[in-house]
Amino acid sequence: SRQASSPGHLPFPHSTGLTGGCLPEASLGPAIVPYFEDLDLTSSGDGIYTSISGSAPNRIYKIEWRGQRNGTTNRVHFEVRLYEGQRRFDIVYGAVPNGGVGATIGVQRDTGSAYTQWSCNTASVSAGMQQFYILPNSPPSATVHYPTSTTPTAPPHPAPPTPHTTTP
Repeated sequence: SRQASSPGHLPFPHSTGLTGGCLPEASLGPAIVPYFEDLDLTSSGDGIYTSISGSAPNRIYKIEWRGQRNGTTNRVHFEVRLYEGQRRFDIVYGAVPNGGVGATIGVQRDTGSAYTQWSCNTASVSAGMQQFYILPNSPPSATVHYPTSTTPTAPPHPAPPTPHTTTP
């Protein structure tokens, strides 16, 4: 089962979150961590949304978070794009207060034997930034990190998709 969470991570399987703050984090297990921070997704229009675009075998599954940093009015908006039949996924940033200070961003395998940490409590992302990750074809060893790059792109789509109500 795959579940997106309000702390801004996509664990496989679901976990409650980081205990140490930076990657690797054994409590997460395998996870895509687009913007791990304490987020409030309860205001009108906020939440975790999903959509699918394209047609088989080239669909893109999008998971979008809209909210604010808990206890503030600082808006946060980002999405993960998973590509059908590919070992690639993207993270696209819309609103990111203070360049992401306070957030952990990256990806990890299993309980953290291989990981890429893009950021841990540093200003390293901006609105319109897109990161793409390509997973290796074979299971990586403990010393292999997933390669990453960033390319400026348009922020996530402005029209609200249908809220996620079931797991794919």
